[in-house]
Amino acid sequence: MTKNAFLSALEKELRTLPPEERNDAMQYYKEYFEEAGPEQEEKAARSLGSPKAIAADLLAASPNRQPFAQRPHTGGTVAAACLLAFLAFVLAVCAAALLLTGVCMAAVSIYAMTFSAGFGIILLGAGLLILGLGGISAGGTAKTAGKCAGLFKRRAEKGGSQ
Repeated sequence: MTKNAFLSALEKELRTLPPEERNDAMQYYKEYFEEAGPEQEEKAARSLGSPKAIAADLLAASPNRQPFAQRPHTGGTVAAACLLAFLAFVLAVCAAALLLTGVCMAAVSIYAMTFSAGFGIILLGAGLLILGLGGISAGGTAKTAGKCAGLFKRRAEKGGSQ
């Protein structure tokens, strides 16, 4: 393994160390390779062992290791927020359709009661049931939209696309 490949792999493995400790460790290994000289890079890399094992030792010995929650994030938050935004839209359409259907059924039931009281009451009950489902869907839409907005807000506060 070359000096550059070794140092690159080591730096990747040490990404959860605080910057000061990571820089100190990287400086130590850069100096190690410089002392070995360009013609002895591969021999020096073999004598050190794998970058993963070195990083594991350094991480285990570090009292300042960053907890998992502070590690750099990928785009998972943005994907989750976009999915929630889509679901909020679908729920909003369903809620509007249910509310409209419930109101229409309730109105038709009043007219149907002039012909048959039993049928009109059944229609009124069904209309109110659908109207209630529409209200529940509207509440779900508001809750989903709120979560989506919260995800985007937290993402913006953390500094965009880390």
